Amino acid sequence: MKKVFTSVAFLLCTFVFALNANAQTDWVTIKLDNRISIKFPKEPAPIDESMMGYKFMHDDGTLLTASLTDLEKMGLDSASLAGMIETEEFLEQFKIGFSSQTPGTEIIQSNVVKWHNYVMYDIIGEDKEKGEKSFYKCLFMGSKMFVFVCILPAKGDINNRNMFFESMELIR
Repeated sequence: MKKVFTSVAFLLCTFVFALNANAQTDWVTIKLDNRISIKFPKEPAPIDESMMGYKFMHDDGTLLTASLTDLEKMGLDSASLAGMIETEEFLEQFKIGFSSQTPGTEIIQSNVVKWHNYVMYDIIGEDKEKGEKSFYKCLFMGSKMFVFVCILPAKGDINNRNMFFESMELIR
């Protein structure tokens, strides 16, 4: 009986893994620059002409975006930025700026993490009125900031968020 259960569990895990792997193989890869790429379920639309970025809206209302901002154009060179991005003060200022750009969304969690030895802000927000959760990954590389966003409505599929963020790739 234990052998049958183990075999069935193995087959089930293999099936789930295969579904997950196949589900993302047909996603569209977008290179934000020569160092970072991410995948969208289908060809995304440009955010707008003034910003390097892309957006995609799922049928279930889940919004995925990826954008790139060169902070040097705002007067923050990579050396200055490197000394600030891991400080609590900079994160708090970042969150204040973030909150002013996303009215109705309350930040419920924020962490400074490392992704391939680069600093990344991992932020979760919630808009209780709309019933949405927002997930932000803000990656700093030199003077560039890459922002990956998933806004997940109450009926949204969390797997879309997971596959989107897991598709972030450092191009070597």
